[in-house]
Amino acid sequence: MAWSKLSVALVCLISSLALPCFARNLVKELYDAQSHHAMANAKPEITWESWEIGSDAQNQAPPMVKDKPTTSSTSENLVKEFLDSHNQARAKVNVKPLTWDKQVAAYAQGYANQRIGDCGLVHSGGSYGENIAWSSGDLSATDAVKMWVDEKVYYNYQSNTCASDQICGHYTQVVWGDSVHVGCAKVKCDNGGTFITCNYDPPGNYNGQKPY
Repeated sequence: MAWSKLSVALVCLISSLALPCFARNLVKELYDAQSHHAMANAKPEITWESWEIGSDAQNQAPPMVKDKPTTSSTSENLVKEFLDSHNQARAKVNVKPLTWDKQVAAYAQGYANQRIGDCGLVHSGGSYGENIAWSSGDLSATDAVKMWVDEKVYYNYQSNTCASDQICGHYTQVVWGDSVHVGCAKVKCDNGGTFITCNYDPPGNYNGQKPY
């Protein structure tokens, strides 16, 4: 399967958060390359960029994250916030809830720790499904997941496509039925921003397949 790089940029309001926020998602070639800009006064800049890992990635173990903790430091409250936000979206389409996986969470935490220095929207490149987000200030787990889930309005289940000039791969990963485990991490970056990553096992967004 040939996978290509996709990117799309938006400007819109996410909840009451009046700060720049960004998100990226690892997806397979379910969606066409698209780009869209919409401007509005006093609204934060939101950027979604989607790109793909190599076709053999599903057969590889996640890359080692060096010099980082091997266990997740995510608090119980934060775990609940990540899980509740995901599973509320999944329940609305009758998909079984995700369960928290310590190994996946450790991978997410290790990679998030690598982003503390720059808060960069760079994917880990591992074999897990992955959604990442960045804010110039604080960003809650609920708002990060909401950012991804809000793409639901652009997804047409019958045709299994996104609306024209939109992207919805973050949402489809959140509700992907075959993804049963999730692990997320949130870190405060040296520049004062917040970096959030969620990893999914098995990964979703396979070309030609519906999420559920």
